[in-house]
Amino acid sequence: LFFALGSSSGVIKDVVVGFSNIVNSIAELIETPLSEQLAKDQLQFEGLVGALQQGNIDADVRNRLQAQLIAQYPEYIQYTDKDKQTQIDLSATLEIGNKLFERRIFLQAREEKLTKFAKEKIRLIEAEAEARQKLQRLENAGNAPGASQKNAGVFEIISDAAGSVIRSDAKRQTESDLRIYERQKAKLEEDRARFDEENKSI
Repeated sequence: LFFALGSSSGVIKDVVVGFSNIVNSIAELIETPLSEQLAKDQLQFEGLVGALQQGNIDADVRNRLQAQLIAQYPEYIQYTDKDKQTQIDLSATLEIGNKLFERRIFLQAREEKLTKFAKEKIRLIEAEAEARQKLQRLENAGNAPGASQKNAGVFEIISDAAGSVIRSDAKRQTESDLRIYERQKAKLEEDRARFDEENKSI
């Protein structure tokens, strides 16, 4: 019985570890920017072409490598005879393929940068809007009737005074947060303008 339980526990552990590895792989794939994935594809492309350029390769291995190259990167293949498309021009394939990869990587990285700018701007706008609403709520609470009335007891007066101090501290912190958001927005606009200037001719 103990042996069976131990075996079962080991199987369950292996399943859990395997599932965890799958989840981590998927998460890594999702989090990897497309520009980085394109850079990895370029390395694989270069590796395939480089392998085909080696001498003394078994015919079956060459056919396997060539089939993989055509299947994975058909848009980069250059043929010695463009009409028949029977013989791959490896040198031209490598040269033109790398140029196309570099262009795609550059454009994708630029798009990712623009998306990052946009997301950060939205985050700052939302944060500032929330801070301004919070500041207004504190203002309204401070203007509400408090313990200054004639019939207010000592406890009410003390509570109102404590609340006033808390609101004052909260207002100072919120106003400080607003100044930070404004500086961050200004810095973001400067970075975006500089980025546009550097890429305007592309």
